[in-house]
Amino acid sequence: MVAAVRDAEKHLRDSDPVLGAVMDDLGPCPIANYVMEPFDALVWTVIGQQISSAAAASISNRLRDRVGGLFTAEALHQMSEEELRGVGLSGNKTRTIREFSQRVVNDEINLERLRKFPDHEVMKTLCSCYGIGPWTVEMVLIFGFGRLDIFSGGDLALRKAIGLLHGHDVPPAAAESRQIAEKWAPYRTVASWYLWRTVDPLA
Repeated sequence: MVAAVRDAEKHLRDSDPVLGAVMDDLGPCPIANYVMEPFDALVWTVIGQQISSAAAASISNRLRDRVGGLFTAEALHQMSEEELRGVGLSGNKTRTIREFSQRVVNDEINLERLRKFPDHEVMKTLCSCYGIGPWTVEMVLIFGFGRLDIFSGGDLALRKAIGLLHGHDVPPAAAESRQIAEKWAPYRTVASWYLWRTVDPLA
């Protein structure tokens, strides 16, 4: 994946000089270092839904302490609702994690098989689960499956970054953001990393 990311950087510089200037300031993209196991990525993403990065990290760390590190369906399936709520998860996120863990344990969903599916099939399968929508699946495609051409038009941070790059105070709408991102294909994931970094240096 590292070699592919280097190819992506060259493509993005050639296709978008404005983004290229940001890339020059930030240096090589390390996103390959952040790809994790798909189930781990999904739980990590669910935890981070609609809360700050700091709050998500705190809850994630407490939950990792409870399960001994990596999030697995087997470990989370065995935790009670009270135990999950006890680390700071909301009721809806607790239900999402418990129900998804159950489906994985029962082999109703096999994430290793999903690795071979195209993006739209992964989206269809995972969005059938309670509490999992397009943004969550897009993050799993990036951080769980290592897909290099994912752009989440619904991600407010990405839209804010696009607005900043183009000198606009108001972020573009999701549809306009997706249209702008077309020029970064087939490496929209790498472009997204740089966009995230412009609004969150710790991303």
